[in-house]
Amino acid sequence: MAKWNLPETLQTLTLNQPSPDANSELGMQAKILNLARDCAQQDAKEFPKTAAISFDEEVCEWTGLSQEELETTLDVARSMSADMEKVILA
Repeated sequence: MAKWNLPETLQTLTLNQPSPDANSELGMQAKILNLARDCAQQDAKEFPKTAAISFDEEVCEWTGLSQEELETTLDVARSMSADMEKVILA
């Protein structure tokens, strides 16, 4: 990322994404990125669809959404993604 001259903040965020530190300046953003990665991996069938995605309590607080609301939001996003895929590949 440095060779591509991407911002240092983005490099740090990406580096810390696998094990985010809530106490760091970018901790919450790293947790959200980690959550997005988990969702994408599940959708890419790297995880069974029945595997629950763990939503960090701090992520719930930060977004103002409950665990159930985040799961519902993820389901809506998956549906929209499937619809877009159908349109693109039609």
